[in-house]
Amino acid sequence: PYFGNEFAVLINRYGKKERTYFNFVYQPLYESDGHIDGIIVVANEVTQMVEARHTIEESEKKFSQIYEQSPIAMTVLRGENFIIESANAELFNNIWFKKPEEVLGKSILDAFPELKNQKYPELLRKVYETGVIHKEKESVAYVEGNTGLKKFFLDFEYSPLLDNAGNVSGIMITVYDVTENVLFRKKIEESEEKFRLLADSMPQHIWTSDVRGRLNYFNRSVFEYTGLEPEELAKQGWSNILHPDDRDRNAVTWLKSIQTGEPFLIEHRFRRRDGKHRWQLSRALPVVDNNGVIQMWVGTSTDIDEIKKQQEEKDDFIKIASHELKTPITTIKAYVQLLLEQENKSLDPLLSKSLSAIDRQVNKLVKLVSDLLDVTRIETGSFQLDKDKFSMTELIRDTIASIQATTSTHQLVFNESREIPVFADRDRITQVLTNLLTNAIKYSPGTNLVIVHTYIDEGELITSVQDFGLGIAEEDREKVFTRFYRAGNMNGKSYPGFGIGLYIVREIVSQHKGRTWIESDIDKGSTFHFSLPIDTNHL
Repeated sequence: PYFGNEFAVLINRYGKKERTYFNFVYQPLYESDGHIDGIIVVANEVTQMVEARHTIEESEKKFSQIYEQSPIAMTVLRGENFIIESANAELFNNIWFKKPEEVLGKSILDAFPELKNQKYPELLRKVYETGVIHKEKESVAYVEGNTGLKKFFLDFEYSPLLDNAGNVSGIMITVYDVTENVLFRKKIEESEEKFRLLADSMPQHIWTSDVRGRLNYFNRSVFEYTGLEPEELAKQGWSNILHPDDRDRNAVTWLKSIQTGEPFLIEHRFRRRDGKHRWQLSRALPVVDNNGVIQMWVGTSTDIDEIKKQQEEKDDFIKIASHELKTPITTIKAYVQLLLEQENKSLDPLLSKSLSAIDRQVNKLVKLVSDLLDVTRIETGSFQLDKDKFSMTELIRDTIASIQATTSTHQLVFNESREIPVFADRDRITQVLTNLLTNAIKYSPGTNLVIVHTYIDEGELITSVQDFGLGIAEEDREKVFTRFYRAGNMNGKSYPGFGIGLYIVREIVSQHKGRTWIESDIDKGSTFHFSLPIDTNHL
């Protein structure tokens, strides 16, 4: 007889061609005399069985591919001795560091004797005996590699494999190497711990927020100052300790920083645990990633209450002193003017010269008192502008003529442009230009020229005062606009002054919604610029 198994046969069934599979038996048919008279053919269709097996084989093939190519390390152990039946490339290459022929067919404890003194043999035995899955996260394992014993942090799972009778016949192990993630996290945690230790040792209040501005960390100083618990501060933020008058301003300033990424800077008052409010200077900067995207904010709040009180006392003194000086100075000025009017009747030239010198010094004193009063008005918010329409060109001519009459060392030149009307406070803009011109004369000894330029640029009128004197170092160019700031010795010489003229210049221009800036080269001179917006609604 002939036996044929799973022969593929293309048949026409119900008008449709189908691939089918048959098992055949060809059996000879014998006559009574022993001669073969024919063949008995027995055919049994096994299409469903073959297709089912093909499906299983295809599934196993796909599983084998997934198993082999998976980024998660996997192995199958068989029997109670945990014989390594198979393992994928991820496990061989990145954890075991061995070739398949070195370990396949061996007990895992023989292939890796370093595991015997670790917890894993006991866990394998437990899973094999109970049939219960075991999982762990970030488990420490030591494996002998090419360079010695290597430490891993592993997420793993031991899953029991059952035979047809439902008995455990092996264990499938899946392992995910999280060593890099764990070490990175630990490094961050160590860095955060160092930050906390450093922050807690500082007397300033240190705090952080997330990218949306929600405060999420405070150092010990904050809790000691406020007397609040961490949960209270985390829930309410600064709102619970801010002075009621500062809350809205703080919220607006903080929101602007969060929306724009600009540094946060504000002076506000915090309530101390004894109920008293003290002034704080709070600053915060965004922390960005490599792409410039803000990840968090880090801020500090420093107690400046004593400084504020001293500043207030100084401002009060300046205000009182200025007012007290104003009356006697005015009186002196009046008497000097009266005497000067009698000058022609006097025959004493020394008296005439002395009176002129007194008049010049009184004028300086009048300007100083006026400037000090302006500083007080600026600081108290009572500085007022009286805006009107006027010709900037005419104002510059008049101011130059006035200053030129007081100096014989410099020539003041105006590079005139067309008539330019502006809407501003004429007296205050005159004050700005006067301060810039007198500064240019003072700081350009040895030269004799000061030039004034005007031009229009992008809706602004720009006025520039250029000298050819000492110049200003780059690090001082912004500082010169701060109150009471005086640069050190320049060119080996100290120059008189209180350091308030340029402070007033910036404040006046700022209140006009304008800008002030400097261009300068050491020993070549400086150019002071200020801008005024051209208000077409009033022109």
